[in-house]
Amino acid sequence: MKIVGVTTTVVALPRSATLTTSYGSGDLATTVLVELHTDSGHVGIGQTAVAPRSYGETAEGILANIERHLAPVLVGRELDSIEAIHADLMRALPHHWSSHAGVEIALWDLKGKQLGVPVYQLLGGKVRDGLTLMGFVHHAAPDAMAAEAVASVDEHGFSVLKMKVGMDPVEDVARYRAVAEALQGRAVLQIDGNTGWNLWEAVYALREMESIGGLGAVEQPVASRREMATLARTFRTPIMADEAIYAAHDAIDVVRE
Repeated sequence: MKIVGVTTTVVALPRSATLTTSYGSGDLATTVLVELHTDSGHVGIGQTAVAPRSYGETAEGILANIERHLAPVLVGRELDSIEAIHADLMRALPHHWSSHAGVEIALWDLKGKQLGVPVYQLLGGKVRDGLTLMGFVHHAAPDAMAAEAVASVDEHGFSVLKMKVGMDPVEDVARYRAVAEALQGRAVLQIDGNTGWNLWEAVYALREMESIGGLGAVEQPVASRREMATLARTFRTPIMADEAIYAAHDAIDVVRE
């Protein structure tokens, strides 16, 4: 099976509701779709998220990187060794992980179609039959968020709900209190700060939230890994890295911190 063409498409998906984070508000989720075409007629499909404020690559940049740097490496290649192709792609364009992600997913999709097996079989086999999903509470006035949280648990039975913080810490605590008290322990709350707080804001807000109860995990409340480590040593609630991990070796650095 030989790759004969690469198609990249920027897609802006309308959200069911406006997403508000410390970065701002938006009604669209932008992604880049990658299609690898072969001489056998199979098409490998990949996708990569677009988060330029976190990882530096815009949708237009990803599109250009794939078309100008990665596609020339792919076209004409036999799908014999994904690792060998990956190494050549990295030499052609190092460090641009968002651009590489869509292409690599498409390569694995293509290999699975070539062999007639699900990709999970190529990556070690299936270990569970499904995943437990968490619900989401959209940023709004405290009473509106509380009502949405209760309705979400009533309708879908979520055991975990996620809400965005990282804006004004006092208002974040007020919103958290309203949701937690309305739920009365029926679901755990995971908060996501998207690097929006400084260290002292995070200390204040997390101390208040832990005292309220129901806090299950805190996702990237501050930007600095060192400050993340300080929070991890200070609070009993697990601190989760997101923006702090981009390339694979970043995960090792987070563990060391």
